Amino acid sequence: MTNDMRKRLVAELHADRRAYPWALVVLAMIYIFNSPVAERLYDRHVMPSQWVVAEIAITQTTTEEAPLIWYQRRSLRDVQGTWTVAAYDRAGTRLFTQSGSGDYWEQGRQSLWAWSAFLVGGTPAPPVPSTPFKMCVSYRLTPPSGVESRSGPFCSNWSDEPISISEINGVIE
Repeated sequence: MTNDMRKRLVAELHADRRAYPWALVVLAMIYIFNSPVAERLYDRHVMPSQWVVAEIAITQTTTEEAPLIWYQRRSLRDVQGTWTVAAYDRAGTRLFTQSGSGDYWEQGRQSLWAWSAFLVGGTPAPPVPSTPFKMCVSYRLTPPSGVESRSGPFCSNWSDEPISISEINGVIE
């Protein structure tokens, strides 16, 4: 082995030795950022607090006795959780509460619901209140990391000031 070959071999060994700690750092970073701990830290401190954003409106039609509910929601990530819908009168008294579980995904959703279909949560839908009311929806959410988040409440217009179906159709289209 010549002297030049020996120097080149020693230089390559030293280069490998200097790269080894950096390779460990890179592997450690990959492990940390793919770990459940990193996901929980991200969900707790980096993600916005409102993981689901919703809009709700009370509409009135001439053919239906009960109002129709227009509901739109968007999620920042795929999560599971519990929704709660509550109705309040103008004095702030809670008239009823319904809740149920749901899966929320990033694509979002908007639709027009019949009163009884919107308020299905394992029990029959309550009757339409006879006094003016507004409805508020809120969410208690849990992603796979296990960090809990609350979103809402998101409230509708008052029932005695309904939004027309033509206004809703413009939003849905």
